[in-house]
Amino acid sequence: MNDWTLLKPSSKLSVKVTIDDSKALLHYGRLICGISSDGVVRYTTATCNILFEELWIDYRVNNANLLKARNYKHLYGDLYRVQLYLKSYDDEYIYGMGQYAIDYLDLKGCLLELVHRNTQVSIPFAIFARPSEEVFYGFIWNNPCIGRVEFAKNWTMWECEASKQIDYLVIYGKNPAEIVKKYMGITCKPPLLPRYAFGFWQSKLRYRTQEELLSIAKSIRGAASRYR
Repeated sequence: MNDWTLLKPSSKLSVKVTIDDSKALLHYGRLICGISSDGVVRYTTATCNILFEELWIDYRVNNANLLKARNYKHLYGDLYRVQLYLKSYDDEYIYGMGQYAIDYLDLKGCLLELVHRNTQVSIPFAIFARPSEEVFYGFIWNNPCIGRVEFAKNWTMWECEASKQIDYLVIYGKNPAEIVKKYMGITCKPPLLPRYAFGFWQSKLRYRTQEELLSIAKSIRGAASRYR
């Protein structure tokens, strides 16, 4: 794993590993990552609530193409187009991912491109919530590349167009507020704006003429003088 824009851990992680004939378990705090003997990854809590697990089509299904949870398509050198498929849940809500020009707060059912554009700020961090099961977790797609994410009804799929590996972080919390607090702890807290920035803000792509610009400036100055 590369840290990319993440902060270095402030202390060494204390991870407990247990292995038997059917699986390996990695215990870290209240989070448990299980890897079965056939390679399927599942995340659960200490109270056995399932956060999420990888999506594989059962090998006994003969009338469907095999869907692999982890896909690597070689491009060149040590670069691959990578995909990660996870199981989705009917009662889950998905929030976050930065700023997109769409009308949805809950992103369930959306397909989002992972790229920056005018009016679009792509931050590959989502909070998944299943309140009926008291399950909340954050997911960081830790691959700084162009790609996409599908929050479909039948799966969640993360894709990176060129990467050396599949890399992500899981943040478990009792509620979204705890998850966001932990997220800021590994990405840094935003600084407080300077005092001069708390006044009037105006954003415009362009002005056609100098006269238009001056008329707007005069109207703002006149409005501000009335509230002194």
